[in-house]
Amino acid sequence: MATEDKPFFFTSNSVQATYARAAGLSSTSPPLSPTSPCTFQPQPKIDFFRQGALPSTFQGYADADVSLLAVHVTTFVDAVAVGLSAPHGLFDATGLGYAVRALNAELRGEPWRAPALSIDNALDPAIKTLPRTSSSKPLVGLPGWVSATSAAVVKFLANYAVEKVWYQDEKKYLFLNERVVDKLVQSVKAKAAARCESVSLGDVLTAWALKVRLSSSLRALGACAWS
Repeated sequence: MATEDKPFFFTSNSVQATYARAAGLSSTSPPLSPTSPCTFQPQPKIDFFRQGALPSTFQGYADADVSLLAVHVTTFVDAVAVGLSAPHGLFDATGLGYAVRALNAELRGEPWRAPALSIDNALDPAIKTLPRTSSSKPLVGLPGWVSATSAAVVKFLANYAVEKVWYQDEKKYLFLNERVVDKLVQSVKAKAAARCESVSLGDVLTAWALKVRLSSSLRALGACAWS
């Protein structure tokens, strides 16, 4: 997998069964309809979307000299699963989204133009203001990058245990129609602009998800109160 001249790592696998049967599902997953606002999908099996030999840590990528972007394809009798893997230290959701759009355009034979690269590094001003050590090397940590305390880690793990054990928390995946997301984001950004404020796509979707969960919880409490 060591590739100096090939930044991409492609692997594939074939399963002689339907996706539902291979994934251990009781029925076929509902299709992703372009007219549906959103659909819930069961948790996929990672092996169908990610090559098992890939490292799971950023340090592992560095030690193994693995290609930074890996594409794994699994074909089934009735479906094809395509997964993209990359270290989060180099690709955030926006960066990986560009890779997904490029791959989608290539598979469909559609034109796609890579985004322009910025010559100026946004971190340069912050790096230049960092205090210097005796060896004249900048400190490793940037302002705002702090380590979690032991108490915070314990609290996080305790909350996670309560969600899993007491509330029987189950991981699910929610897919939103792109047109619905665009309309929601445009509406929120217009309201924010009127108040001279700025919000990102992540801010809008996070707020939406919290409102959906809060509404579901309140409905559940109401049902318990009336039952």
